[in-house]
Amino acid sequence: MKTDAPKVKLLVYSFIILSLFSSIAFCQDELSWNITTKIEIHPDGSATWITQKKTMLKTESDKAAFLQNINLTSIDDFLNNVHSIVNDASMVTGRAMNAPEESLDITASVFNTTTGLEGLIQYQFDWIGFAKETENGKIKIGDALNGQLDLSRNDILIIQYPSDYIIEFVDPRQDDTSSSDRTITWYGPRNFGMGEPTIILGKKTSGITDFLTSNTFVIFGLVVLIISGLGSLWVFKLKGLKTKQNVKVGEIKPLQVELEGEEDKVINLLKAAGGRLSQKTIAENCGFSKSKTSELLTGMEGKGIITRKKKGREKIVILMGKE
Repeated sequence: MKTDAPKVKLLVYSFIILSLFSSIAFCQDELSWNITTKIEIHPDGSATWITQKKTMLKTESDKAAFLQNINLTSIDDFLNNVHSIVNDASMVTGRAMNAPEESLDITASVFNTTTGLEGLIQYQFDWIGFAKETENGKIKIGDALNGQLDLSRNDILIIQYPSDYIIEFVDPRQDDTSSSDRTITWYGPRNFGMGEPTIILGKKTSGITDFLTSNTFVIFGLVVLIISGLGSLWVFKLKGLKTKQNVKVGEIKPLQVELEGEEDKVINLLKAAGGRLSQKTIAENCGFSKSKTSELLTGMEGKGIITRKKKGREKIVILMGKE
């Protein structure tokens, strides 16, 4: 949590960009914004909200409109809006809540990307008491939301949960989940109702179950090696026995242990996730490179095993029959 006073930071990384802005005084053109909201949940039930508004600055008019948007950005309006939302939620839930003024921050920046010049405005604040802590140590998220998280096309909502918790319940169903990043993601367009999304997080339990879960692939490989070794030993003994009985060694068929195929890994991973995952998540969990993952999924798509859909900058892989 930040300790300095509320502020607006206007960061422009290029003198050239700044000179382009200064040459245009006023413009009424509307910009097309892509909004990503990330809510970082903390173990005490508080949350850090980070909302990023991005827009492509393709023309001089776009640049002028972005500069005008920055000039109209008011920390006081932002502060009042946040306090209004938090106070309303506190009344609805009956739970003490607040948004410390020192946590509020607005940052604006302009930078070059592979697709061109992009403008970014980021809003951030801490929401104390956002999630509900239950008596059994669980964290329940959603009762403080009143449907204000509706997503337009290309908008994204990301909820990140603490490292020592696991997901027990999510409604409505998420579009993507990353266990490595501990994130639950929804893509627009989508309308959320009162109290949505609802999420219940349970405390991780240490022990043999966690060990087995986090080392599934390693354990699987060891099991395969053990079975292969025992199989080879069994075949070797049988060969010796057949030789003593003057039976042809070639009549003994060696035990074959087949490793899980690459396509099977993807299919099993998709089934475990409910039928859909991002292409990036599949690559991370299967240990494939980006190019290998793309090539493998293209082949599976051609066979009619999966289909892929574009969601923002991500590709969502869907197991056929799970759409």
